[in-house]
Amino acid sequence: MRKILIPLSLVAGIAAGVIRAYEWRWAWEDGAQGLMKPDYWLSLLLLGFSLVFFILVMVIARGVPRKHDPDWNASGLRPLAPWTAWTGAAAVLAMLAGAGLDVREFINAQTPGEPLSSVSLPIFALLSVLAGVCILIVIWAAARGALSRNYGIYMLAPVFWACFWLVRNIGKYAVDPEPLRFFYDMMGTIFVLLTLYAAAGFFYGQARRRRTLVYCSMGIFFTMITLLGLGLYALLWGGLPADDLFSAADLCRYGFALLYLPVIQMTVVRGQKTEKDSH
Repeated sequence: MRKILIPLSLVAGIAAGVIRAYEWRWAWEDGAQGLMKPDYWLSLLLLGFSLVFFILVMVIARGVPRKHDPDWNASGLRPLAPWTAWTGAAAVLAMLAGAGLDVREFINAQTPGEPLSSVSLPIFALLSVLAGVCILIVIWAAARGALSRNYGIYMLAPVFWACFWLVRNIGKYAVDPEPLRFFYDMMGTIFVLLTLYAAAGFFYGQARRRRTLVYCSMGIFFTMITLLGLGLYALLWGGLPADDLFSAADLCRYGFALLYLPVIQMTVVRGQKTEKDSH
């Protein structure tokens, strides 16, 4: 049953993303600046759908052993399938594209003779490059079947990157009076952080497979809502529904999550060479 989590997350995310696009169009007085219509049925439907999906993922994940496997050994991990490795590499390219866009925004925002503004942008770009390089190192080792606990240090850089991403989003959305405007992309960011943290835990005696699969599934789901909701809105009605909140760099980061989280989930599902398939 756990093998169905990735396609289930994608299908549920597509359905929820369609609802989100129409919510952006009809549930707001003004998609970019106005307030939300009280208790609009599309908003209630999307919240209910998200809750039902979360419960379903929890039920499916119960089939995974709960113990955290302190003796888990990365050297026993099955080598990554070629398509999985290439998907991970594409995810890193999306992350680096976001870093490049951050640097360009930082350069364009500077005014001669004025103090530096948006200093977080180059810092975030630097963290993105560091995290991307570390992910490539881990993917290359996993593809060759040469992964070991010594690679745990490389798993930490993406965790710090995701922490910085979450803090930046908290600051960006703190003044927004409508929580549902940013709820789904914030939940996506949170579950990306939790997934990366759980994945790093496998290298430090904290291999919690059930929890990791739940985090991955919810991260994929909320990322699909964000990307597909914005994409369909732009396709059907033109522009973005909240131009002051989203940027191309943000979309690249969610693209990274949509590509990389299934790689982590597939790795956990495949398990170790010594595990029985029945597990």
